[in-house]
Amino acid sequence: MLGAWSFLYWIAVIGGSFVGLLVIGVPLYLWLGSQTMEMVTDLSQKQARLNCWHCGKETSSERTTCQYCGKELR
Repeated sequence: MLGAWSFLYWIAVIGGSFVGLLVIGVPLYLWLGSQTMEMVTDLSQKQARLNCWHCGKETSSERTTCQYCGKELR
């Protein structure tokens, strides 16, 4: 019997989360408009940068060597 109550509890929690997402998320998206999606897209397309341990200059994190001094990035 305890298992059935636990199952019903989780159904309510998951269902409540989904309803909460619809009630809050959809109006928020409509209120903010597509600008929010453009901002998220811009953030995901930006390249991560890091400082070289050897020369201290900023370089792309996708590189295996520093573009300035040529030493290996770790």
